[in-house]
Amino acid sequence: MLRDPGGPRSFPPEEQHEVVALACHPLTELAAARTHWALRPLAEAAGTWGYLRRPVSKSTVGRWLKRAALKPHRVRRWLHSPDPDFRLKVRRVVRWYLRPPRRTHVVCVDEKTQVQILERLHPGRPASPGRPARQEEHYRRHGVLAILAGLHVGSGRVLARVRRRRSGREFLELLKALRARYPRGRLVVVLDNLSIHATPEIRAWLAAQQGRVRFEFLPLHASWLNQIEIWFSILERQALTRASDTAYRLRAARIQHFVRHWNRSARPFRWTFKGYPLSP
Repeated sequence: MLRDPGGPRSFPPEEQHEVVALACHPLTELAAARTHWALRPLAEAAGTWGYLRRPVSKSTVGRWLKRAALKPHRVRRWLHSPDPDFRLKVRRVVRWYLRPPRRTHVVCVDEKTQVQILERLHPGRPASPGRPARQEEHYRRHGVLAILAGLHVGSGRVLARVRRRRSGREFLELLKALRARYPRGRLVVVLDNLSIHATPEIRAWLAAQQGRVRFEFLPLHASWLNQIEIWFSILERQALTRASDTAYRLRAARIQHFVRHWNRSARPFRWTFKGYPLSP
């Protein structure tokens, strides 16, 4: 068994910090064949390039990176927004979330499309100590559906419509249902820039509200700012991923049952993002 040529105490903190900094450096700038660091190449480079006075094992480098909460092999994706008014729009939306005026209902709306209706061909197996629940891969597809929903930011309650398709007509139906649920005061609808959100029929309905309903559009590519997306994710994990249904009406009933269950104990999401400062 190979021994570590130098344990953590053999290397001064300055050298350890140099290796951590090297791990944060993009490999593309170093004209390397790899796109990101792995432990062994990082340990070899630290010695070859003069960061350390002596060779170091990959396990020691791994301990240094762990203490620094650094994982060079991990990557998260993000979508750049080309919206020139990105920060301004973000601040407006966050202000509605955190400081809505009195007698104002802020509702986040969106659609979840292409929701598959899947029938599992074999029953799953429940979890047991040391083993997660298992789900057989084979299924039969029974079409798709769309969910149009609005989440009331102040209460966390959800109003949802399940339809076979998503269009401006279905979206207008959702808007009218939201207005009927919150008839008093002003209704602020937070939504994205999808074309079905601005059809001539919807614009006419909005004008007829005489300022009692306002659309607050999100920046481009900023769905993470829409609180209904949080709820859609919860719905997917808790009610749909493991479900087995054989027809549209069964999947629709399952979704509405979850909505009723959710609303019985709904609470607002704890929104922690406070927006960007006034100056960049």
